Amino acid sequence: MGITKKVSLTMTKKLWEHLEAKSYNNRSEYLRSLVDRDFQEMISDGQWDNGACLGYAILGAKRLGYSPEQIELLVQAINGEFDVISVGEARNEYESSDY
Repeated sequence: MGITKKVSLTMTKKLWEHLEAKSYNNRSEYLRSLVDRDFQEMISDGQWDNGACLGYAILGAKRLGYSPEQIELLVQAINGEFDVISVGEARNEYESSDY
């Protein structure tokens, strides 16, 4: 399904009771569905798109001291991948990389 990470969560008693009632004894699945719903809303609200991705890449390249020419090459290379690589494939590439 994905990467498993252990977390510790501190909440009020009232919130824990709510979680127990809503999760039907499967807290992980319930919390995963809330995070996924939030992520899907972020995407559908237009907060995340190719332009946002390129903006992050440009900001990172500037932070690393890339020249304008290098940044242009980076943006062109990323733009070329948008049409041939799905979001899932790109995510898998990142998650399986050493970065």
